[in-house]
Amino acid sequence: MDLDDIADDTFAPPEPQPEETRPAEPQPEVQLRPSLLTAVSELIASFDEKYPTAPAPSHLHPFSPNPPDTEILETILQVAGIVTGSLAGHTQSTDPRFVTRAQEYTNHAGSWLLPQMQARHIFRRVALQKRHYGADLPLEPALIPNWVIDEIMGYLKGDGGREAFKETEPSGRTTLTCGGKILVIDIEFRLHSLPEPSDGRPAQLQLVSVKTTQASSNNSVNASPTRDGDRLSLDGLLFHALDSFASEAQKPLPDCVHLRQLGETFKTHVDMLMTYDTLAHSDAASGTGDIWFKEVDDVEAIAVDVATKEVKAVAKSLGSPQVPLDIAVNRIHGLPMPYLFSPAMTFVVYLSGRAYLSLLRMPKSTQTAQNDTLFPLLDIPRSTLSSFLRHPSTPKSLYVCATLTLNSTPDTASTAAHALPFISPAFVLLSAPQPDLSALLTSMTADTLPVEQPTHGILDEHLNHHFPIATVPPTDSQPSNETESAANAIPRAPALKGFVLDFGSIVMRREAMYQLQSGDDAMALAMGVENDMSMMGTHYGNYGSAGWVDLLIDPSNTLPCPRYVSEYTPLAPTHPSLQHLLTPPPGPGYTLGKVRVTRMSEVWRVIEIVKEQAWLNDILSGFKWKRDIASQGPVTGKLSDNADKKVSDEEELDALLQGNLVRSCAHPGVS
Repeated sequence: MDLDDIADDTFAPPEPQPEETRPAEPQPEVQLRPSLLTAVSELIASFDEKYPTAPAPSHLHPFSPNPPDTEILETILQVAGIVTGSLAGHTQSTDPRFVTRAQEYTNHAGSWLLPQMQARHIFRRVALQKRHYGADLPLEPALIPNWVIDEIMGYLKGDGGREAFKETEPSGRTTLTCGGKILVIDIEFRLHSLPEPSDGRPAQLQLVSVKTTQASSNNSVNASPTRDGDRLSLDGLLFHALDSFASEAQKPLPDCVHLRQLGETFKTHVDMLMTYDTLAHSDAASGTGDIWFKEVDDVEAIAVDVATKEVKAVAKSLGSPQVPLDIAVNRIHGLPMPYLFSPAMTFVVYLSGRAYLSLLRMPKSTQTAQNDTLFPLLDIPRSTLSSFLRHPSTPKSLYVCATLTLNSTPDTASTAAHALPFISPAFVLLSAPQPDLSALLTSMTADTLPVEQPTHGILDEHLNHHFPIATVPPTDSQPSNETESAANAIPRAPALKGFVLDFGSIVMRREAMYQLQSGDDAMALAMGVENDMSMMGTHYGNYGSAGWVDLLIDPSNTLPCPRYVSEYTPLAPTHPSLQHLLTPPPGPGYTLGKVRVTRMSEVWRVIEIVKEQAWLNDILSGFKWKRDIASQGPVTGKLSDNADKKVSDEEELDALLQGNLVRSCAHPGVS
């Protein structure tokens, strides 16, 4: 028998027969009862997620830049009830074995939960870290123009995958188009060849134009309006952002970190416009989609009408054909500046004297001065002011601006509970003197007495102009486990987003916060002085935190300082130096961020309150204060021991000549 005739599978093992499969019996789900340790650990993890760092006491109020989350407080109350009930039931147990088993379980559970909490904390902190990476700018100068075009295309597409198209012509013309549901953005670049290439750069990319168009509800196409030389318009805002980005990228020594910030700024503008585009498309069926793109223009028309009347009243009181810009801004209800920093309306609430002097030194052409036809009485046009405020080297402490924009977070129960009361603002400049009605009272009865009407001359539809409210589409909640079907998910109610007046970050005193909450100056003063420890006073209590002067001098202050000192050294060496002392007024300080508003009258009312606080902050910020160490112990000095006592003119003159004069800047009445 030949071995080749033997099949390969002769000695192969028999194939295993498949076993009969039986359907798996459903195992009952074991519900693990949460213990006190797991409940507390989950509470700590959720609190750490909401607040990676401990919030400052000045931010614990509803008008904060980062308002506190009320949901975490509800969770704390629930866990506290669970802990209280469990401890009350276990305190009567005297079995030593129960105590031993409880300690053993706590040790094992703690060793299992601690690594998980540490890992969550590490990953959460890494995700929340702000990465200050620079732009990935190519080293070859000839590749920079194409890199700029590609980066702008990425910003136009965004994270949601928006549609953007690029068209390049042989002549060097490049057109970028970004289209939404209603809004279309057209950008045109042109590549110019340099006659004398330097640094290996054969061509220069130049931004030619930016144009935005949107379709209205009547199927017509509207282009964005142009005002003040295309500086205070939507096209001007986008043009300024793109031109700054392209110019910085083509510098001989560009700042890559600043270049990345300029690109993110343009991306933020596009994202906000596309948010309005989505809202306008969702409201197009009802015919109200146009309000999201016309709201800035409508608010500007109302604000310009009031501001123009107030500027004329200021010019009349000064008896001058032109009004200084700082006086006008600090007396009117905000200078309207549309599209200044974002696609929204911005009000210049306060302008310091240093900023006004800097504006006077800026060169302004005759053509630019003639463009501002809305405010011809101002000695500095709004276009020059916008260039000054947009410049990156302008310190934020020289001015206070408020941006009326759509809130990024939905309204909550806390937002509705702290809504502003409807109190009409006081237009002092426009209020006419009341006539003497004593002669009319004798000839009129109670039924024929004239009804008191507002004398400021502002239309009621302007005061009661309501801002639109965005309705976020409802989303289904996630099922509690994988076996639960999505059909059983509980649908969430639609969220609402309203408009807020964003001040960024400004230090406020307690009485000003009471004015924002109550709307009445007399009531706010009574709350802050007489009812400090009452129920209303606990909303803005002291709690041993730093005062508003302490926060203004150093935002990192957590404890109040009894006294501050400032040294003034004159330029002439013949004059002695002066020492100013400041005793901070009592009362805590708060950081104001966003105020929820629903109508135009609330915007003017909030500006009235913040304007006064901005003036106080600017006056105190004119000195370089530092903590007075002598105020914490025995005070020594020739005249500083009697600084609080009244001195005669001869003693003050003698102290001034000897260089020992101490001027006290304590103002106990200002708080």
